[in-house]
Amino acid sequence: YTGFRLDKPAVVRYPRGEGPGANIKKEMTAIPIGESKTIFEGESIAILSFGAVLEIARDVASELKATLIDMRFIKPLDEQKLIQIGNDYDMIFTIEESVIEGGAGSAVNEFLLGEGIKAYIFNYGLPDKLLAHGSREDMLYEAGLDRENFRSFVQSKIKLIK
Repeated sequence: YTGFRLDKPAVVRYPRGEGPGANIKKEMTAIPIGESKTIFEGESIAILSFGAVLEIARDVASELKATLIDMRFIKPLDEQKLIQIGNDYDMIFTIEESVIEGGAGSAVNEFLLGEGIKAYIFNYGLPDKLLAHGSREDMLYEAGLDRENFRSFVQSKIKLIK
């Protein structure tokens, strides 16, 4: 609906299968372009989630008492939120259901570096390799994009820095 009302080209990416936790409303409303949504505030680390991996990020952020942001848009990024997160947190994690190199996390890195913001930023997503065909869950698990692997990744980086 937001893309339709935009009156210029837009891309909407739908995950294969069902959207986790999708709450279908009868009345359509536009989402402000480029505006992220804070899911909950936490301590010391921030997790920026792009796309259908929000449930994975929610579980890990909740367990680790991290701030969780649903970025909702890859382009344009919510630059004001990124500046705030970059200034308020020493460790930032991005998670996406896309290839890491050249992905949404890379865009976050480029933006924050361009603003002169120094923080530990760790990107988590799919490896840059061909995955065997299968169910969405099987493919994500094979690629390591699941709760347990993301939790281990975050915890290993926290230990590395502290």
